Amino acid sequence: MSPPAPHLSQTLHSISKPLSCKNFVKSLYHAPGPPENTWIATGTKTIEIRVGYPKIRRMAAGDGLRFVSGEDSLHTCITEIREYSSFEEMLNAEDNTAIGEPGLGREELLAACRDIYPPEKEALGVFALHVALLPG
Repeated sequence: MSPPAPHLSQTLHSISKPLSCKNFVKSLYHAPGPPENTWIATGTKTIEIRVGYPKIRRMAAGDGLRFVSGEDSLHTCITEIREYSSFEEMLNAEDNTAIGEPGLGREELLAACRDIYPPEKEALGVFALHVALLPG
């Protein structure tokens, strides 16, 4: 099944294959312990959700992105960035199975996003960073 068509209010930035990335000047952090990096490494998680902080707004498709969790890190490439006005809009448009813990339903994902980001942070905009793991 193909992903839903982007909503008109989204800002889309895409790159085409072959995958090549810029320097790894950007890092995102996950708390040590949770298995987000494992999900990224296995290809289960291919979409990272963030809000519109200035650092996130400066990211673009083709940027190298390093995920850090404790002593572990993964190098990925941003293949696409989509911006939404809310978590609900994002979850309606994105493949929910590529976002979080395997088996979580839409409402559980929504609750998890809102546990991390309060309403004033969600108001900054919601970004779906599509990533691909780089070899090595």
